[in-house]
Parts: sequence; structure tokens; C-alpha cells
Amino acid sequence: MTSVTTGTQEKRFFTTGEIAAQCDVSVGAVKKWIRKGKLDATRTPGGHFRVAPDEFQRFSAAYGFPRRAPAERREAGRGIAGARAILPASGALAALDQINRAVTGAVDRRDLGKVVLDVAEILLPGCAGQLWEVLPDAGGRRLIEARGFHEREGAEQPLAGDGLAGLVALARGPVTIADLGEDARVRHKEWLIAEGLVSAILLPLLHGGRLYGTLNLFTRARHEFARDEVSVLESLALQAAAAIAGARLQGEAVRGRREADLLAE
Repeated sequence: MTSVTTGTQEKRFFTTGEIAAQCDVSVGAVKKWIRKGKLDATRTPGGHFRVAPDEFQRFSAAYGFPRRAPAERREAGRGIAGARAILPASGALAALDQINRAVTGAVDRRDLGKVVLDVAEILLPGCAGQLWEVLPDAGGRRLIEARGFHEREGAEQPLAGDGLAGLVALARGPVTIADLGEDARVRHKEWLIAEGLVSAILLPLLHGGRLYGTLNLFTRARHEFARDEVSVLESLALQAAAAIAGARLQGEAVRGRREADLLAE
């Protein structure tokens, strides 16, 4: 939410992107609502739409666009909590079986990220981890969840290039690095050195031949990744990819129905 200061008072507004995320529709649909007069908005000096909170509340009540159904949130919460409860007492295979069930009930990306990194810590104790999602249209990637770092990297970054993201995107398979400081494939090392990261495994999130993101796990002591270890972590990445793919399909279907219903009025 953005804010505008008038005198001594600060008034907060929603952007079209924030409205789209809360209504589970595209930004284009929000702009159509505004242009058709269904949603009142003001413009910034730069020409961008801004929606006041009370106007968004009115619109939500009038057209049935809640932020998220409470029952849906509670159901997903039980699945995530169940997964976390079983992790400390179970082995890797049981944890993977549980995440396969839990991620299908994850309502949003953050829920999924937390569960994936919970399991990653069981499979690779003491690791630091990042779960990235490849953005469908922008050609970049968005950080879903990170854990175990002193400082967090930017929330959105390019996918292509000579960084770790580009490396795993090109490989389309697990990439293991025993020494990040010495490996010639690693180009930008300042952040890695500052964090004290020594070894890494980079896993593509592949589903149906499509790259949905990456799971990057790091250790602060040298670690040689055994074949069985790589195989289990790869299974975790595949399950995360399937969950993201399923969430996208469901979201696209919901957005299509809502946009069609609203614009038909």
C-alpha cells in the first residue's frame, strides 16, 4: 500500500497490483473495473491508479471479492501445521510424503515456502535456503521464502545471466557446488562470502518440462553431496514445482470466471 502526505496527515492507498493480488485477478481486470466505473480510483502525478481503502471495502462487499475465504485459510493452516508437527519425529521419506499432501493444501506461496524449507532443514541440517518462483510473463524471478541468512537478497531478480539462477536454469537439473569461493561457474561472490556460505545445491522446480522456480540450499561448512542425498532433495523440488503449477492453474481458472462474471454485468 502506498501513502500520500497532505499537510500533517498521511493517507494510504492501494495500487492496482495490490488490488489484483487480493482479489485474485489480473492487473488488467482491475483497470477495467476502474474505467467502467465499478471501482473508484484517483491518479498519481505519474498517471498511476490509486484506490482508497474505504472504496476497496465497498467494492469488495458489492462484488464479492474477499481477500481470502476464512474456511480456506483454516483448512490450509491445518495441513501446514500437520506437516511441521511430523517433521522432527520422522525420517526423510515420511517427511516427503507429508509435504506432498501439505503443499496441495497451501493457500499461498509463503505457506508453501515455509513447508519446503522446513523439510529442507530435515534433509540437510543447518542449511540456509531460498525458494524462488519464475515469473510467468516478466522473465524474472520472485523470492517466495528465505531462511538462515543474515541479509535477504532482493525480492525480485532477473532469471537469465551468469548468476546462480542462470546456472540452474540452463542446467535443468541439480547443480552441486562443493566450494562456492573456488568454483569458476560462480561469478558474483560478494554476497556469498559475506554470508559465510561454502557449499550449495541448486535445484530447478520442473513440472511438465517447464521451469517454475529454483530451490537453493547452502551450507556454511564444506559439504560433498552424495547421490542419494541429491535424489531426495530433487524429489522435494519436484513436489514444490507441482504445487506451484497447480496453484497457477487454479488461479487462472478463478480469475477467468471472476473477470467474465464481472465484465458481463
